[in-house]
Amino acid sequence: MTIIGFTIKRFKDKKRGKAILKTTGISFLFLLVTFSVTSIKSNHDFKNWRQETDQAQQTNKELEIKLLKKQLDSLDNEIATKPDNYLALIQRGLLKRKDGQYEASVSDYKLALTIKPDDFNANLELGYSLGLLNKKEEAEKYYRIAANIDTNSYFSRTNRQYIDNENKNNR
Repeated sequence: MTIIGFTIKRFKDKKRGKAILKTTGISFLFLLVTFSVTSIKSNHDFKNWRQETDQAQQTNKELEIKLLKKQLDSLDNEIATKPDNYLALIQRGLLKRKDGQYEASVSDYKLALTIKPDDFNANLELGYSLGLLNKKEEAEKYYRIAANIDTNSYFSRTNRQYIDNENKNNR
């Protein structure tokens, strides 16, 4: 529109060109003010949204921690009354690992394996926790045991290198 105003002012009619330029200038000023107000409002809305989101995430994290502690307490009570409950030991190991207590989870899995050494999940989870502790060789030992307990499991099918028969055939 500004270009049209300049062209008309220069070549045809100075009054009409001036009017177009004036209108264009006013429109541009109006657009600039509108854009500025919208931008400020959007920024303010975004800050409010971000603050609410951060607060909600913090609340969710606190609730997860409380739930985790309740679950751990419940499992501690179960294991205290039934120390041979290897499923409770495995579950407690999972929760401890989720809480970042990798060494404690290893202890729970090893205790579960003293009760039931041929448990697929206990061996697999123990291998995973040992891997998180950068104990690769020991982790692979338990992965191998798990893979050979259930050769049809998803883990065994996707990690064929742990199956004893295939390892013997590849040597």
